[in-house]
Amino acid sequence: YNLKTLVLNEGLKQITYGAFDNSSNLSKVTLPASLEYLDPEGFSGCGIKEYEVAAGNMYYSAVDGILFNLDKTELVSYPSYKEGDSYIVPDGVTDLSEHAFYGTLLKSLVLPEGVQVIESQAIRQMNNLEILILPSTITAMGMGTFYACKKLKTVVLKAEECPAYGGVDLSTSDFDNMILYVPSESVETYKENSSWGKLNSNGRDNIKSIDLLNVSGITLDQTSATLVAGGTITLVATVSPENALDKTVTWSSSDEGVALVEGGVVTAVAQGTTTIKATAGEFSATCEVTVSI
Repeated sequence: YNLKTLVLNEGLKQITYGAFDNSSNLSKVTLPASLEYLDPEGFSGCGIKEYEVAAGNMYYSAVDGILFNLDKTELVSYPSYKEGDSYIVPDGVTDLSEHAFYGTLLKSLVLPEGVQVIESQAIRQMNNLEILILPSTITAMGMGTFYACKKLKTVVLKAEECPAYGGVDLSTSDFDNMILYVPSESVETYKENSSWGKLNSNGRDNIKSIDLLNVSGITLDQTSATLVAGGTITLVATVSPENALDKTVTWSSSDEGVALVEGGVVTAVAQGTTTIKATAGEFSATCEVTVSI
């Protein structure tokens, strides 16, 4: 097919397996209000960047081009060619459909608390995926999980009990560089598990405590600066370790009458001296800013 945009007619109730298989130019699909069922492989091999759902559909909905069920508790399909490197699945989603993220371009994916099962093929052939964060509620991961996810380096799995795993064999060289971070009290349990423990085969030490991802420090590229009133300067914060789970930095000024700060950008207000503080986790770094007229 040479289709780029597809608006499906009202009255259509089902899209079956392979219906638009390998329509590589197809980038946008509008589903009709009448649609009741979409096969997980109905648009396999397509270049979809966006889904749209007609008003009145009782089974499906779309947010930012991503397809969900009507009440948005199930993520049905993330467009395989949607632009953007990272995605945080919204709170309230409890299920991932089969093929939900199959073949997407994402480098980072975060699933919320409440998700229990990753269905078959939901995380498969994600060729760019490097970071995957899974909640404590995960109980099972289906067939095809991690297949052709060869760039995957960091998997954070917060579940204390080992989820049932039906994915690809973790003992192969494809997973030499994949580190699994789990709750500290569960490290040995995962190492001894018949499926997850394979990450430590062949002399590897790839199952580690999630505590290693806690923030251990923060620095600023400048510890002092001088500005004239109305001038600005941008401070750059570096959080350690580089793969810290939460690298959020909050900024504050000890005297906002002298200088304000937002996102590291310091704006001089009036003559005086103030301390700009950047905080990550339990750690902070400061820069003394002097403002002249």
